[in-house]
Amino acid sequence: MAVPSLRGTNNCCKDRLAGFTLTAQSDSSTTTPYSYTDSGGSGQDSYTVVPSPRISFPVSLVRFVTAHYTNILSLCEVFVFGETNCPAGQFGLRCERQCNCANNGNCFVHSGGCPSGCAIGYTGEDCSECEAGRYGADCLLSCSATCGGDDSCDRADGACSQGCDPGYTGTICATQCVAGKYGAGCSETCSVHCAGSGDPCNHVTGHCDNGCEPGYRRNKCDRGEV
Repeated sequence: MAVPSLRGTNNCCKDRLAGFTLTAQSDSSTTTPYSYTDSGGSGQDSYTVVPSPRISFPVSLVRFVTAHYTNILSLCEVFVFGETNCPAGQFGLRCERQCNCANNGNCFVHSGGCPSGCAIGYTGEDCSECEAGRYGADCLLSCSATCGGDDSCDRADGACSQGCDPGYTGTICATQCVAGKYGAGCSETCSVHCAGSGDPCNHVTGHCDNGCEPGYRRNKCDRGEV
């Protein structure tokens, strides 16, 4: 994280801050910390320190050490301001996360939020993935209850990840098998001995809902009478 300014303030006895040392470092042992020592003759109510050149590593720890009065608390707050120099499409303290913005836009480097809105299949302030069972713009749509397996689906278009439950077909498994077909992938054919017209058998089980033609029996009308 590049840090263009470091500021400290105290609420009393400002001369205690004269000659202070401030260091900023990352959590990596191979990175050389940035260090600043005040050279003014007297203290101030507040300080602004602008590193030059800019700090180019993620700051994880800031240390403030006074030159005098080391046993007395002299500092109220230290503020660290800055921005990362992440490559386009990435964000996070170490630029380790991927932006999920509409139209492949860039996101805010500190939060992952997208000025252009989230890509389809993502939601929230940081445009995180839809939770299980949801998909689409702002994750407003529910995966089909007839998706196979654990009912999961693609977070963008709702396509059922593990196929369809028996009796259903299509990308989002919302279409029943056509008349005369049933089962997994609608690959089974109803018995020709189912009675009645229209859908000769149940699209899930293959059972003949209207009974069997004379001379046949069982749920699927696949046995002749003895």
